[in-house]
Amino acid sequence: MRIRSENLTGIEHRSAEGSKHIHSYGKPVEPKDSFQGETIDYRVAGKMTILHTNDMHGHAEAMVKKGEDESAETGGLANLAGLIKQEKAKNRNATLVLDAGDISSGTPLSDHFKAIPMLESMNEIGYDAMTVGNHEFDRGRQSLETLVDKADFPILGANIHAANTGKKLNTKPYVIKDVNGIKVGILGLTTPDAATFMPKEDRATVKISDPIKTAKAEIRNMKKDGAEFVVVLSHLGFNEDRRLAKAVDGINVIVGGHSHTELRSYKKENNTYIVQAGSDGNFLGKLDMVLIRDKHGVEINNLKASLIRVKNAGERQSAGVLSIINKYKDKLGPIMAKVIGKAETPLPHYDYHTITEHSPTADFVTDAVRRQTGADVSVFAYSTIRAGLPEGEIKTEDIYKMIPWTDPLNTVTIKGKDIKEAMERGFRNEILELCQSGLKISVDKTRPPGDRITDISEASGKPIDPEKNYTMVTRAFLLDSNYVSDAFSKTNDRRIVKESFQDVLVSFVKAAGEVCPRLDNRLEIKG
Repeated sequence: MRIRSENLTGIEHRSAEGSKHIHSYGKPVEPKDSFQGETIDYRVAGKMTILHTNDMHGHAEAMVKKGEDESAETGGLANLAGLIKQEKAKNRNATLVLDAGDISSGTPLSDHFKAIPMLESMNEIGYDAMTVGNHEFDRGRQSLETLVDKADFPILGANIHAANTGKKLNTKPYVIKDVNGIKVGILGLTTPDAATFMPKEDRATVKISDPIKTAKAEIRNMKKDGAEFVVVLSHLGFNEDRRLAKAVDGINVIVGGHSHTELRSYKKENNTYIVQAGSDGNFLGKLDMVLIRDKHGVEINNLKASLIRVKNAGERQSAGVLSIINKYKDKLGPIMAKVIGKAETPLPHYDYHTITEHSPTADFVTDAVRRQTGADVSVFAYSTIRAGLPEGEIKTEDIYKMIPWTDPLNTVTIKGKDIKEAMERGFRNEILELCQSGLKISVDKTRPPGDRITDISEASGKPIDPEKNYTMVTRAFLLDSNYVSDAFSKTNDRRIVKESFQDVLVSFVKAAGEVCPRLDNRLEIKG
């Protein structure tokens, strides 16, 4: 069959070097072959659009930066819904709406209701599929399975199994959708790191298999079931997506998540195109493709990837999504709006993916917990802290945004030498991983990982006694997981001291009246 080239126009991409190109069977083709009126011998399967999100972390509501007008409103599912409706209208019969996981954990509205406001909004928007993110396990396996049961679209987890039988949970490994005559297989993969952060009881019943081995096996199954085009919804992170693409043949597109990477265009590995749309619902990813069909199946001939800023949609906001969000806001509002204190200066948010310097916000959190519980030392992961505090009035909502976790605080008895072993974990990489109160630590990053702490002492300056028993307070998840090291398994006398991390901070702010953050010398870093 001979077709005219105008069937392939309208979608083009400029590479990093600025040259225009298209792809046929994964190989570059000169632009004249399809953009200058010549005929070619490929049979066009059609155009397809993938709209994608990832790592929305409970951000159902739009955000407006202080001091800016409403035009600065960004994110929010009602705005996202309006944008998706607008984009779908451009290719109504061949558009997929996909999410790469972590709709849970990050805002009071979502956290209080265990991500149900997010899920109901996604039902209203009309998502076609999502994969399980590691934070979908934050409230436990049962909470995840509730989300799966309530979803109007498939929630995928090909490498998630019940540990005792090898059977999958109520997630599906993949789904095959007919998109304008093209059989598109969508496979879901979840990071094995999710097992690290699961509640202890879930780690005994849930197994997360190797994603590469899983992908190889499941893609064979998808092909047997008729899939002509393979999309992987991956909650593995950008670097792992690249590794997956290199190791596994037959993947056309990876829609990624987990690393919060803003890919303004695509990354290509082994004829696989990788995209990702940042985090918190700030962007809608869009991948436009022209597909061709040959005896081997359906291939990408031409594509363009982009990120579209999600901003105030005005009249295009979805009334249905707004109704869902407002229903839950009305229930939560009076609790969240209560003023509990004030901050003398703002406490900035430090992104735990990139933090390399001492944080006054982490000092506030760790100091508050240590003082409220009477422990000698408090230790948390920097990833525990998800927002800063504004200058001026502090509301309950601000604390819940800062600490979106509901697991209890525990105290344990731990020897000085085991504290040092555990804290070494926090300095193994360039990025800081652990924050603390009650200690003074000097670190030399020029030394090998595991031996970078050159001095560790009590807050008073007295050297840590390796054999002395200290009382340490931390999150239950940090004790239950293997996130830090085996050092925490050497603790004893474990007790729940507070049922809610958030309530501890609320009580501290109420008692203090005013928060005055100041850096001290608890951490000195060399190298």
